[in-house]
Amino acid sequence: MNNPFGPTQGDDPFGAPAGGLDDNPFGDHTAKMATYTEPPIPSQVGDQSNLSLVDREARLRDKEQDLKKREAQLAKRETAPGNGEKEQEKANFPPCYPMVYNDITTDIPEEQQSLLRTLFILYNTVVLGFVWNAICCLVLVAEGNGGFEAVDMLLAAAYAVFGIPGAWYLWYKRAYSAFQNDSSISFVLFFFFMACHILFSLQIAIGVPWTSSAGLMPAITGKGADMVICGLCCILWVLIFGTSVWAWRQMHFEYSIRGINGLDVIKAAAARRFGAAAAASLTKGVDGGGQYSQTPTAEV
Repeated sequence: MNNPFGPTQGDDPFGAPAGGLDDNPFGDHTAKMATYTEPPIPSQVGDQSNLSLVDREARLRDKEQDLKKREAQLAKRETAPGNGEKEQEKANFPPCYPMVYNDITTDIPEEQQSLLRTLFILYNTVVLGFVWNAICCLVLVAEGNGGFEAVDMLLAAAYAVFGIPGAWYLWYKRAYSAFQNDSSISFVLFFFFMACHILFSLQIAIGVPWTSSAGLMPAITGKGADMVICGLCCILWVLIFGTSVWAWRQMHFEYSIRGINGLDVIKAAAARRFGAAAAASLTKGVDGGGQYSQTPTAEV
């Protein structure tokens, strides 16, 4: 059996250095330094995940501030003197003969007022487009040009009679309600009816035959005044078509922002729960002296 108090085997700690006594400590050690390598740089995946989490938390704070602004606006409207529900919903549009209620400044958050005002201007342009299309069809039927008949004039009039209130309730008020109440259902309904409106606008702009559309094709086949009025109708509905596509995309962007924020709420909450659980398990695994505790095992 080895003597634990005997001389140790291996290198003598008080012996000569490995290079010998003749090794000059102030000599040239370039060859030795050449073998030195930089320590590996730690991975930055953790930093990227932390930055991503910070970005998500910043988005959540922005969303929370937006919600607080909306709550403040609602509370201000409710507590305002003489601003009851009946007075608040009082018809004020059109100004010449009020039939419906519309108040963008009061009901819509400031961030979305610009987009909704654009939709309001688009609606008024659509009203003009329906009326102008009906006038064009009436002129074409009266002159007997372009193959238009009385039924085309009646159909164009039906477009105006049903299309004007339909545009108001089916897509403009859906956008109004989506911003006012932050309603996902209103967003979805807007997307559907606005898509139908875009297809209809394209139909009138082209002037598809037998559809009471005084657009491009009647302008090409028409002569004199017919060509001018149908050309103006085509330009008007091309403008409506392009603005409607732009508005649809902007509304989809607003809807996607709300979807991303909702997803960030879930992800951030899950990340916080995971981090808290990991910290708790690490704390339990370390004792008060900074040493990992070990569970005693029974000796056999």
